This record gives sequence, C-alpha cells and structure tokens, in this order.
Amino acid sequence: MATSVVVRRIILQANELALDDILEGDGQLPDEMVKVFVTTPSGDAVTIFTSRRVVLDCLLTTPHPKKPTIYRLTRAVGWLAFGAQTISLGMSSLLIQVVSVLIICISTVMVVAQVGSDEMPVGTRLKLLRKDADVNEGLRPAAYARLRLTKEEEDSMVAWNLFPHRTNVDWWQRYRARVRALGNSDEKTGGNI
Repeated sequence: MATSVVVRRIILQANELALDDILEGDGQLPDEMVKVFVTTPSGDAVTIFTSRRVVLDCLLTTPHPKKPTIYRLTRAVGWLAFGAQTISLGMSSLLIQVVSVLIICISTVMVVAQVGSDEMPVGTRLKLLRKDADVNEGLRPAAYARLRLTKEEEDSMVAWNLFPHRTNVDWWQRYRARVRALGNSDEKTGGNI
C-alpha cells in the first residue's frame, strides 16, 4: 500500500511540474483573456475567466510530463505493486484481509468525499479563485450572467441550444435580472465580483 502512495505522489508531482512548464509559456499562444462556461460531471455550471493559454494547455488537455519514460516506469511499478498486494492479500490470514479491505475502502471513501482536498491550486503556479452563486438566484442564469455576454454571444448561445429560446420569458427575466445585479455590483466594487 505504501508503494501505491509513493507512486501516486510521484505521478502527481510530474503532472504539476508539466503544468508549471506550460504556465511559464513559450509565447506560441497569446495571453488574451477569454471566458469559458463549463458544466462539470456533477452538473455544476462553472464560469471561468482566464487566458487562452491556460484554457487550451492546462484545463482542456492532459499534462505531458518532462520525462515520459520515468513517468511510465513509475506507473508500471505502481501496477506491479498492486498486483503483488493482490496476490499477497489472497495468501494472508482472514484478519489481514479484512484490515486491508477496510483501509482501502475507508481511504477510497475519503478521496471521493474530498476529505482534506484543496482543489484551488493547479500545479504550483496557478490557483483558482472560486465564488459560489446564491442558490436563490437560479444557478444557470447566474452562471451565464457572470459570462457578461454580448448580444451576439447570447444569440450564439440560443442558436447552439445552450440558452432557452427567447419565448421562455421567465428564464430570460431571471437572466436579465442577474445581469443587472452584476452591473450594479460592478459599480459598487469597481468591477470585481
């Protein structure tokens, strides 16, 4: 089990270093600011404002470690250790089997529940700033409003079936109210929401 922990740490560190290298940049992609709307697997709507390079090279692609051979070798060692653990578990006493299964189950539940997890850092040079929307304001309209879309962008969202048709008056009223509220908030905070 200790080997799998060490292997995971090495793999995580290799991916973090790859992301850090991307953020140092090679000048191929401009650092212009873009707005991105993402729906997570859990159904949460996320609005992201960042540079095009971060979106294309960090958020939408898998990092490529500097030393792919060492990375693959580390993964192979992890799988071999898992195989050895499985075989030795089958040959051990019932008490050891139960304890091992309990440790694996408890640690898996803790990972899934994100106990002790800090999702804000991405590598060591990039950190996400999270602001949750008020549940009462309607999550989708609020998330879309934070994009600060132009009329043309709204029309594109309708054409791509990401926004409801304009005949859905209730939704559009909630969306417009949130856009106005963000505008008022910008006036009070100087543009920082």
